[in-house]
Amino acid sequence: MAERRWEDLNCDCLALVFERVGLKHLMLDVPLVCKSWYKAHLSPGCWKNLDFRFANDFSFGSSYTNLIKFAVSRSCGTATMVALPNDCTFEDLNYISEECKALKILIVPYLDATPKQRQCIPELIAKLNYLENLGICGVELNKIVTQIGIHCSNFVGLFINSSIHFDEATSIVTNLPKIKHLSLRNCSLPRECLIQILNGCRDLVLFDVRGCIGFDEDDEEILKLASHIKDFRPQGSMLYDDYYETGADYEDFTGNGSD
Repeated sequence: MAERRWEDLNCDCLALVFERVGLKHLMLDVPLVCKSWYKAHLSPGCWKNLDFRFANDFSFGSSYTNLIKFAVSRSCGTATMVALPNDCTFEDLNYISEECKALKILIVPYLDATPKQRQCIPELIAKLNYLENLGICGVELNKIVTQIGIHCSNFVGLFINSSIHFDEATSIVTNLPKIKHLSLRNCSLPRECLIQILNGCRDLVLFDVRGCIGFDEDDEEILKLASHIKDFRPQGSMLYDDYYETGADYEDFTGNGSD
């Protein structure tokens, strides 16, 4: 039997494979292998998952903009997942909101933006009507959650690193009562706010509050309220007084801890 070679695969089959190799290999390795691989990697279907976080390990000058525009243009509007690198700009996010209308997952680790630009971020999120999951840091949570509740009918997952007060907890409960996945890991989260969310978001399947300050991980009332949640993660959370008494490092509560 003759040996079958990867380069002899049908172009559509290769495209399905390349969709899963990751953006780094799709950009830097795949097109250099052979002509058939180069041709297959031009298919927009290969560019649905655009995880730019690999770029944090490389030098792209002062901006990731050209890299982002290159990959997004290759996707021809089919991208369903975008994970931006650290220190991307407001303009980069604006470009994503305009060109990736089919987006379902958006991850924004940190955004280099002025205070005025940050106020416009909720308007950009509102353009993504098919959005299902959002991970974002250091934003105006109330306004973003309000826009999601109005414009994103399929939304199920919010992953944020931001202090939660009464207003933020109320906004989550009011605008996202059917949310299934919620991560407030390493946040300042007062006990009463956590209880408010537990009482108001009854469809939660995953609720990650590891490493939070404001409640004790062994709080019996909280554990009882969360007993219906399939995956509730309170590990490492503590009261404010206990946090200061232990002298815990602030970096432990900034989202940089290991899984």
